[in-house]
Amino acid sequence: NISTYQGRRKQLPETVLVVHDKTPTMRILYVSSNVRQVMKYEPADVIGQPSYQYVTGSGKTTFKRTFGSEATSMVLESNVQAYDGEGRFVVFRIIHFNCDNMGFNISISCPDMQPPVTPAIRTLVSKIGVVSACLVLETGGSEGPTILFASRSFSRIVGVDTDEVQGLGFLSLVAPADIVRAGAFLESVFDSNDVMVERLTFVVEGRETSVEVMAAGSREGVMLLCQMKAHGNVAGNEDAGYLSLEEIISSDPETSDCPDMWRPV
Repeated sequence: NISTYQGRRKQLPETVLVVHDKTPTMRILYVSSNVRQVMKYEPADVIGQPSYQYVTGSGKTTFKRTFGSEATSMVLESNVQAYDGEGRFVVFRIIHFNCDNMGFNISISCPDMQPPVTPAIRTLVSKIGVVSACLVLETGGSEGPTILFASRSFSRIVGVDTDEVQGLGFLSLVAPADIVRAGAFLESVFDSNDVMVERLTFVVEGRETSVEVMAAGSREGVMLLCQMKAHGNVAGNEDAGYLSLEEIISSDPETSDCPDMWRPV
């Protein structure tokens, strides 16, 4: 079943997807085209720029420390205050996936949150080994949204080089029994500002792999974090310390049964 967390945030107008590298400049490699509406910048003018240059004042230092090369946690969450192209404040809640020496940011605009904002950074470190990978999908295509970008570690999940899956329809990787459910899942992500989690089976060149998929998106595209347990971890062993993506999003340091998974920075 699709898991949504409407209680964690309100319905919000736009979600901007950003991918940046983990070099000291944190260079932007990809940004969704709705950055025009949300930030008043042309995508072409943003690509190649340091991602922190749009953050206001002293927040730049915190942003670089939190989401830059020093970040080791798989998932981070923070509030960030930025300037748009017209010099106005824009507040985002950022869910950051740290994967393959790149940062994948789901940047959710928060029009009801007025600056100044407290970073309220939360980080999560999985207790045991997992294999995680990120995908960026864009709308269109006869086989559902197209895979625009796949992180290198995706090859460990599907068993083929990531170059071979980039450009394919996402649904072409999904097991026939899961295609209808996967299609409904993606439609829900496109139509909502919620972070959602679904379990799917990929089939690539005869190899089946069950994964947990966390997704958030905008009208232009979707960002997915795919996670599976590393070989040697026993599925269903609660004592192993495995934390699912569903638990990551639903957990809160004040209300969760696993508050030690989150720590302030």
